[in-house]
Amino acid sequence: MAVIAEELVITCMNYPGALFYCAYSDYNVGIRKIIEEFNGLQELLEREDALKCLTKLYKNTGTNGLKQKDSRIDEHFWPLKFRYIELLLIQESILKKATDEDMQNLLAASIEKTKLKENKPSWFSKNDDLVSSFIVAKSLSKLKINEFTSNEEYMDFASKGKLKSHEQALAIIELGKKHVKTSIGQKN
Repeated sequence: MAVIAEELVITCMNYPGALFYCAYSDYNVGIRKIIEEFNGLQELLEREDALKCLTKLYKNTGTNGLKQKDSRIDEHFWPLKFRYIELLLIQESILKKATDEDMQNLLAASIEKTKLKENKPSWFSKNDDLVSSFIVAKSLSKLKINEFTSNEEYMDFASKGKLKSHEQALAIIELGKKHVKTSIGQKN
């Protein structure tokens, strides 16, 4: 019997080594190392519906844990698990399978979470802004938003994850907010 992606997400959230990404000075290196070592993550990232399931979980996150509780998910060390979810969301192996609708949903969820982070500055650092801006950058790049794709530094960030300044991260988030607001206006 095949395991569905939602069950894999739960398994990966409870993986005892999930937070080892923190042992690395570069969280992206740390998350890749964990993925290499845990076949559950490898399997999840190959699933067609992985992004949908991870985005659904991401939308349900709050600062203290899940907004709608799920007894199957261990919420200990929640701020680190929050970032863990975000690091999984930017993995190229799942983004390459994403539809435009998947990317719009991810972008909207990420913008919502940046607002959550702004309201809890004692819980979140500038590193969290960088992770958020990376999700936004990946989304805007994949959606081919001209204002983003025409900026060489932004595109470089979307592919390599390196920015020159924290202000650039905030500018990318603002561009994402603008796009979400515009796309919501177009739907109404």
